[in-house]
Amino acid sequence: MTHSTKNDFANLRAVPFMALFVFFVFAAMGCTSEMEPGASAPGGCGDLTGAWGGTWVSRTSSGTWNVELSQSEAGDLDGDIALTGTVCGSGGPVTGRVDPDSCELSFGLVDTSRCDVSYFGRVAGDSMEGSMEAVAVSYGGLRDDGTWEGSRR
Repeated sequence: MTHSTKNDFANLRAVPFMALFVFFVFAAMGCTSEMEPGASAPGGCGDLTGAWGGTWVSRTSSGTWNVELSQSEAGDLDGDIALTGTVCGSGGPVTGRVDPDSCELSFGLVDTSRCDVSYFGRVAGDSMEGSMEAVAVSYGGLRDDGTWEGSRR
């Protein structure tokens, strides 16, 4: 049997991002009830349900983002994100979570045909900011990282 080191390395690089994707899927399945728009989540972060948008800057490019989020009572997030300025496409579905005590959030866009993108950050009132990591699957696994910021629309 022939063994390909190159393919094994490519598969190993995808493991952390697939694990993150699986985590988000299971987190999203954990609670199905939705908060009423404008209701406060425990811990004072407020409800993130609604439209958010802003800018992002990476080592290789920059652009804008807009997302329509829905938040469950437990802090699970899901929605759709639209992106500009990236080789990773124009966006798609996102899933994630906000911690009601620390107001830290994480969510991910997984488009297996192009890129896996993970966002990490913090919410403060009607604004949020953080960092991002991307792996361009369709470009041989090239990696990029940067920052993002935005506000409620």
